[in-house]
Amino acid sequence: MLMNRVKQAVLMLAAALAVHVAAQAQTQSAPDIVGTWHGTAKSPAGEITLVLHVERGADAMLSAKIENATQSPGNLAPLSEIKVTSGHLTFRNVRGNVSYEGDWDSATQVWKGTLTTGPGTPGAINFTKGAPPPWQLPPDSEIARLIAERNAPRAGQGIVVGVLGPDGRRIVAGGTGAGAKFDGGTLFEVGSISKVFTAMILADMVNKGEVSLDDDLVGKHRRVRTAPMPNWVKVATDAWTSAAAITDGQVFRPVNRADRVSGDVLSEKVVWQLIKPYAEVAGVPGIAPHDLRRTCAKLCRAGGGELEQIQLLLGHASVQTTARYLGTRQDLVHAPNDAIKLRVAV
Repeated sequence: MLMNRVKQAVLMLAAALAVHVAAQAQTQSAPDIVGTWHGTAKSPAGEITLVLHVERGADAMLSAKIENATQSPGNLAPLSEIKVTSGHLTFRNVRGNVSYEGDWDSATQVWKGTLTTGPGTPGAINFTKGAPPPWQLPPDSEIARLIAERNAPRAGQGIVVGVLGPDGRRIVAGGTGAGAKFDGGTLFEVGSISKVFTAMILADMVNKGEVSLDDDLVGKHRRVRTAPMPNWVKVATDAWTSAAAITDGQVFRPVNRADRVSGDVLSEKVVWQLIKPYAEVAGVPGIAPHDLRRTCAKLCRAGGGELEQIQLLLGHASVQTTARYLGTRQDLVHAPNDAIKLRVAV
């Protein structure tokens, strides 16, 4: 009887020791976090690939940056903290609205965890060692699926996509027009086509890593366009991006009739439609979006803004263009030379 109890105790001790050794081995097998890691997460706009870049400084402290390789390739956002303790990985961004928590899985050689963005529900994401595979053009079936998804809310709408790739040129089309066939020969009425091509070229440069969306925007004649933002606008924008769980990309995005995000950028037509009801209430129903730009400039001038500063705000090449834009006339009541402090000795 005593021998059975001793034998049973030895077996229990051996089992506990085996579990402890196995857990210790799994913890010790976690690799050094320094280097490049990538993972795929789901978002309202589809799947996105995140890339984690980790370094160790001379003081042995870890620092890291995270990159949204799908929406903003090349744009590295710094992390405020990153910690690895006994096979457990945590990090969060500087603004504190994005955080990750996961554990090392020695069987699959990945960090398995969840990514929390703002007030949203945590989503699963596993980080694998190394950089993600290079982006490739989607197949025709995937393009056709996206076209059908965009066409679904609007009867009679058609979309034609032209793809230029290493394998040549191909056309993918779809739509439900009344008796209309959408293909490579379909004629569409377009507007502001130069802006469309500019956006396409910029997107291509971002995908190639030639520019970042955080770079200064250089316009015509190599001029940098910068618009100052009032504090109340910054506060309102931060409140919106936090509530909408937006961490990168466009701040305002189109939403379809099903209250789902259906694109990345608001069109000029949408902005105009937003303005119209307010313009009617204000008694100026025929106002256009560009009239707001001109009105802003004239209000700045009436409020005492310097002509040169308004020129920079509008992005004009010369101050003469700004003067013509404002219809500036000589002010004999508030003459500028009255501000010169001269003292005459008699």
